[in-house]
Amino acid sequence: MYITSKGIEFTNFQEFSKFTVDNNLVGIIQLKEAIKDKTGNILIKELVSIKESAIKKLESMDGQYDQNFKIHMNNDMLEKLGFAVAKKITPYIDDSKDEFIKHLFDHSSSIISNYTSFIQSSFYEPKILLIFYRLMIERPDFFEYAIELSLLTLGTIIQKPHPMKFIHRHAFLGGFFIDMVYSESDYWKQTYYTEADMIQVSKLSSITAQNVGLSDEIVQAIEGNILPEIYTETKVVPLDYETLKRNSLLLKVDRGDTESENDPARPEAIHLLTEAMKIARFIKETHKKLENSKEDIVEQLLIMFTYNTEKGIFLKELAYPIIARFKEFKSTVSRIRKIAELENRCINPPSAWAYPKPKATQILCKNKVYGCKHFVGGWDISIVNPQTALGYLGVPLNPGSYPKCKLEKELSDGSESKRYS
Repeated sequence: MYITSKGIEFTNFQEFSKFTVDNNLVGIIQLKEAIKDKTGNILIKELVSIKESAIKKLESMDGQYDQNFKIHMNNDMLEKLGFAVAKKITPYIDDSKDEFIKHLFDHSSSIISNYTSFIQSSFYEPKILLIFYRLMIERPDFFEYAIELSLLTLGTIIQKPHPMKFIHRHAFLGGFFIDMVYSESDYWKQTYYTEADMIQVSKLSSITAQNVGLSDEIVQAIEGNILPEIYTETKVVPLDYETLKRNSLLLKVDRGDTESENDPARPEAIHLLTEAMKIARFIKETHKKLENSKEDIVEQLLIMFTYNTEKGIFLKELAYPIIARFKEFKSTVSRIRKIAELENRCINPPSAWAYPKPKATQILCKNKVYGCKHFVGGWDISIVNPQTALGYLGVPLNPGSYPKCKLEKELSDGSESKRYS
């Protein structure tokens, strides 16, 4: 089976027959070109719905005709394939193994009542559906990865109403394309090594989105959703950009007469989509780094997400409703917010560093600003092992001796942080 942005083609009858039966296409499927026997007699006409009897006839004549089945993508065919893809995706919503996705969709106030129908309607151009279908069939592991990014983006958007046309559709499609340039490699399995790599991958993935006709709002959001100063402590394979640039979706395709959503791009929609994708990317990237952890991964993710939200990395309008979903970690969230709040009060940022996170009992001065009014002399803290920046955003704390900060006394003074909603 060959799947491109222009259609589906088979050069083997058994594959064609299985595809037809598995997708309930008997009596619906049509061919672009007629099937002829070796003498030129027409066995199946072009653009005629193929019945079960015709399939049995071809089966009995194996070897007596050229097996070249070019599928005509008519509306009935697209509807069936769209339903098949949607049915593959909805279990990730209804019965997700990912606790973060589960929290986002459980009891949400989303206006989407039927996710199967919503997903089907998102395939407003055949080439978009064919990309989903091709990856589902040919790259199922990457498909699952891209769907989780898609649902994390959509799940972020649906936490509160946003009266913008197509905002849910654009979140779903845009999230799927965040790392699309990885779709023909295995780089998606590892974490990003640097922010510079993320910038390059985002640019290339935005081009794939543009090439298949996604809206300018989606394209700009994909290019712009960068996690600042991201790093990893695990060994990764350096990205081979020449390999990535050979991705088939980077080849410009003929847009033809297709339905378009390219109204003038709305800055507020681009901003919202960019921030939602940034959250999705952070959750997915951090999850990779924690997958071998012996501690509760969801709790660790929430701590890191909450901390970096309070540090200004994520849009609070989107982040706070997500954090509020995790009611079982309310006290943990309150504690990490207090830590971030105290660090944010640093007079010489970013010097204040609560240690050890997330259950900090001390605050030190990372940049050793001895002239600061919060400087505490004579009680230096000795750090033996490097300390990871919470959420792997920023710069780790190196071993050494660091002065204390007066803000430390507020860590345990019983004061309450401001309320969040």
